[in-house]
Amino acid sequence: MAPTLAPCRWAVRTMAAAFALAVLLLPAVQAPPPAHAAALVVNTLADANPPATGGLCSLREAITNANNNAATHPDCPAGVDADTIMFSVSGTIVLVAALPDIADPASLTIDGSGQAVTVSGNNAVRVFTIVPAGAGEMRRVSVTNGYAPGDAGAS
Repeated sequence: MAPTLAPCRWAVRTMAAAFALAVLLLPAVQAPPPAHAAALVVNTLADANPPATGGLCSLREAITNANNNAATHPDCPAGVDADTIMFSVSGTIVLVAALPDIADPASLTIDGSGQAVTVSGNNAVRVFTIVPAGAGEMRRVSVTNGYAPGDAGAS
């Protein structure tokens, strides 16, 4: 008959201590937290090119800051990896020139939730363009009267 091996107390205590240590260290070895997103708040319906000043953050400035991950226009916060543009105003933004291309590879969300926001190309300019390297999403924003000559795609 083969001898039966009983675990010794030292082995049980060592295994219990190792398990407790692993549980304590578990949060340190989990996946890193997701990248932070910047909230850029558009607080004017005006579209000026060059951009607005005096603490006004236009949609044009917010897109530029999001693309550059910087406070290129100091009236808007700096963009970071994934950005969300929100609005504190309702109404129609009538563009004087095409908006900057959306080129933020980490993603740019333009979210009109809580406001009634329309962006108009004034039958003269393209409203939004997302370049191949960019990623974007639109939520609760109306786009009207865009103009894209020839076979230049939707506007």
